[in-house]
Amino acid sequence: AARKAAFVVGAEYEDVTQQLACHRAKGLPKNINDINGLSIAAPRGTPAAEALVVAAEGAEDVVLHLEKQSAEELLIRVAAGDYDCAVVDSLTLKVINPYHPELAEAFDISDEMPLGWFLAPGSEDLKDRFRAWFAGTKKSGALAALKRRFCGFLPLFDYVDIRAFKRAINDRLPAYEKV
Repeated sequence: AARKAAFVVGAEYEDVTQQLACHRAKGLPKNINDINGLSIAAPRGTPAAEALVVAAEGAEDVVLHLEKQSAEELLIRVAAGDYDCAVVDSLTLKVINPYHPELAEAFDISDEMPLGWFLAPGSEDLKDRFRAWFAGTKKSGALAALKRRFCGFLPLFDYVDIRAFKRAINDRLPAYEKV
């Protein structure tokens, strides 16, 4: 909400939810009533932080950490055990999860919201051109092609396969490192 007041909304291109992502080994809360006693981080000044503050109202013994770090960095810290959970957007979790299979989505803490680009204040004259360009990119299929190229592998994430792959790397790679 604050960003829409401070910047010019360029184009919205995908819907995301804000999700609670936790370390698998610590057990996953099933809903907002299960977050009591958890240490939860979110990147400061983001929709994730706003959703976390609203969701945590009334929860007891929840330690909120609104950090200057990015969502990606906070997920890495959850994977390392520094926090119990982090709130991030669903796309970020989808991208990071294959690299850190110990992370898991607990539940959504927000409704769907648009993911988009913002323009600098005073860029009203660019807004219409930008939206027209983006609409043309969608219509031509170029945006879909980019999504396939850079995110097409994401639905294939399999926690068990990734863990087996990482174990194989750790077991077999040392023998070849000196070669």
